[in-house]
Amino acid sequence: MDAKQIANIIARAPKQVEAAMRDEIPRKVAVVAKNHFMHNFDESGFVDGGLRPWKKTRRQEAGDERKPLTSQRDHLMNSIDVVGAPGQVTVVNPVPYARIHNEGGTIHSQPTITPKMRKMAWAKAYSVARVSKGGKLPKDLPEEARKWRALALTKKEKLNIKIKMPRRQFIGESKELHEKINQVIINKLKEISNGINTR
Repeated sequence: MDAKQIANIIARAPKQVEAAMRDEIPRKVAVVAKNHFMHNFDESGFVDGGLRPWKKTRRQEAGDERKPLTSQRDHLMNSIDVVGAPGQVTVVNPVPYARIHNEGGTIHSQPTITPKMRKMAWAKAYSVARVSKGGKLPKDLPEEARKWRALALTKKEKLNIKIKMPRRQFIGESKELHEKINQVIINKLKEISNGINTR
């Protein structure tokens, strides 16, 4: 369908086109957009002019088969929502950590080291070193166990944590999504056109 045909339909049925653009088309586009963005989680990447794979996680590099940004509840993916208004659709994700995953960036944190945290650090050091409770930690500890022991023994009252999060985009402008949206609009205009022609 070209621009001239679209203009012809709008001229012949302006009220029907306006009503569709205000209500039915946004509702259909909302479903298409939500499904498109949720599908990015299945693909482990962002689909825009082809698949842009997400950087692998440390757990994947350690042999875990779970995909990035997934969990048992898939909370991040399932929190994608669409907010409709007359003539428009906005896709949102209210999860506090959604933006840092979608855009990437650096997280700064300064948690207080509590007695409970030190106790947990000792438990992790023993667990990683595979030493049972009440046993003695060997001098030659695995690197991860050394880190946990260092946390348990530190004199600091606060930690200064800086984490670089890679961008794993799942919401945003997408060529494929634009094509799907255009198809929804064209299908509705054809439906309106067929209704005009059968009068």
